[in-house]
Amino acid sequence: MQNSPLWPRLIGHRGAAKWAPENTLASFFCAADMGAQWVELDVRLCKGGIPVVFHDATLERTTNGLGRVAEHRLDELKSLDAGSWFSRRFKDEPIPTLEEALDVIAKLGMGVNIELKPDPENARETARRALEAARLVWPESAPPPLISSFDAEALEEASSLGLGWPLGYLAGRFESRHLEKALALKTGSFHLAAHGLRRDQIDALHQAGLRVFTYTVNDLSQARQLLAMGVDAIFTDDPKILAPG
Repeated sequence: MQNSPLWPRLIGHRGAAKWAPENTLASFFCAADMGAQWVELDVRLCKGGIPVVFHDATLERTTNGLGRVAEHRLDELKSLDAGSWFSRRFKDEPIPTLEEALDVIAKLGMGVNIELKPDPENARETARRALEAARLVWPESAPPPLISSFDAEALEEASSLGLGWPLGYLAGRFESRHLEKALALKTGSFHLAAHGLRRDQIDALHQAGLRVFTYTVNDLSQARQLLAMGVDAIFTDDPKILAPG
């Protein structure tokens, strides 16, 4: 069983993705300003094997670049504008490396969920390089990062590295085959889409010894309902969603 930090009820999804461009340093600063205790980020490899914080396999949606992240060197990615798509206020916001992002998040005093987003050909390499980079900068005094993925092979590699960091299994919906994989991997949490999530599924996961995290919840009434059903934590684009008042 991996070391288990004290989980918050709320985790900022890609930082504070409602208020700042996702997976950027600006988004993590924004999440901290809104009182988030934890944030989630996505990591994949660029050309040369350097872990960068980016969700999509391709650049078009959130930058002025074209093509696959995996086909661009870090210096090419650093020349892109990853903020203007969201607002001109964030013009020229760069794509951060994983080390840069974790250094900022740690200094802000937040915990982090690192979601591994491998390409089909590099699941194990993505896990290995991401965790190697994280180990270099993440303080031993801070809660250990939660490492999650939809990719079982990436989670297997993360577990094999022996860091003892908690693992989270990601799935779009509850299925017995996913639960079997999560238990085989000895994950501590199971992450499911909020849509269609039922109390009996939450109860079954708890009975199996797993915490239940759900994504992506941006409505206060839905957040309250899910928490009342027994969900342990929600991912949200709006870290202010559960603020008092």
